[in-house]
Amino acid sequence: MKNLLLYITPHKRFKDRLERNLPALVKIQIDNSLDLGWKREDIVLITNFPYEYNGVKARVIDDSHYCEHWEKSSKVSVIISILKDGTVKPGELWWFHDFDAFQVYPITEEELDLGYAVVGFTDYGWQKKWNTGSIFFKKNSVKVFEWLRNELYKLQTDEERALMSLTGRNYQYINSYYKRLNVTYNFPGGLNGERKLKFNMQVATKPIKVLHFHPEYSYMSNKINLLKGMCGENRMNLNLVSPRLFKIFEKHLPNLCPEKKHNKKILVVGSKGFIGSNTLSYLKTKKYTVVGINEDIRDIEALRPHFKDAEFVIHAAGQAKEPKNPEDYYTVNVLGTKNIIKLCLEYNLKLIHLGSIAKHGEYGASKKESQKLVEGSCANYELKAVILRLCVIYNEYNDTRRKGARYPIERLTEDMENIIKSHDFNKYKLFDYENIRV
Repeated sequence: MKNLLLYITPHKRFKDRLERNLPALVKIQIDNSLDLGWKREDIVLITNFPYEYNGVKARVIDDSHYCEHWEKSSKVSVIISILKDGTVKPGELWWFHDFDAFQVYPITEEELDLGYAVVGFTDYGWQKKWNTGSIFFKKNSVKVFEWLRNELYKLQTDEERALMSLTGRNYQYINSYYKRLNVTYNFPGGLNGERKLKFNMQVATKPIKVLHFHPEYSYMSNKINLLKGMCGENRMNLNLVSPRLFKIFEKHLPNLCPEKKHNKKILVVGSKGFIGSNTLSYLKTKKYTVVGINEDIRDIEALRPHFKDAEFVIHAAGQAKEPKNPEDYYTVNVLGTKNIIKLCLEYNLKLIHLGSIAKHGEYGASKKESQKLVEGSCANYELKAVILRLCVIYNEYNDTRRKGARYPIERLTEDMENIIKSHDFNKYKLFDYENIRV
């Protein structure tokens, strides 16, 4: 199979008013094709100006193929030219695709199974309008493209509308010449494609072979980042861009790429509490791999499965409100903390223990004792831990207006992220919030 990319323009360079990243897209297409195993001699780039990148040199043709009323329809005239001049050989299958149609996985001639069809077209999936951003064709398809060129000039329209006109009335029995391919070979990811994502995912053969979208789209003077949408920021939270292809986007369009998820897995124990839930939510927005649990920390075996794959543990669980059984202060805050320490030592995890400046009553005594357990384990058993000795933590929705040291939850979650990112856990440290006033 041959891989065809083409661009004809009076500007004599890669320039497009809607796709300002076109120069980068050319490089992405070439790098992506090579990474997928295409040979350089099978990547055919045709332009009306000199260009070369990564060992792929453009074949330069004259300006006569330029379509003045619809620039992107110039593709039709160029395809006719290479079908007639001997570039396309009998028995060969060629694949033309736009610069914003990105191959995700290998495609074979066998899976396309064109049979007696001389050309393979795709539609938009959610509607049967032709989508000519990805076309497979053989040597004897020249008639189809000549009919298409005549129609688009006659109607002064683009090639998609012209093809709809031809196939809608079965001009010259054109419907016997083509095969309608599955949308997986031209999966639309633009604004309309994102809205119809659920339907298209149902009808598409998996995995998606070709993603068709502008990484950044100009709409009413706004710049819309569609690359993030294809990387998971969509209605279905689906990441359609493979890790392999994402690396190529990172190389050429780093500013459009979503932030990477951090590899550090964080376990938040007590994630339904005020501090735990806010910490869980914050770390998720920062793209960390974070899991929240609400097991009874007095049950070490219930905790164990969650600790096996973690790297950091934020211990936000505890008995703060007055319990029916006064012993719960001790069994939860002290014995529960002892279980967490045991599992952190067993699996060599880094612990962020949330203590308290409370000094009075059974709650204060239990928190003080749990802190001593952490400190002793660091000194005697090489536990990797820090302690945050917290004052009153609040936000605008949960503000007790108590006197004394107070600290906003938004700042606390940032503090914990900074500790995760930069603290040397081989050195125990106490972060004391007793005298803080914010």
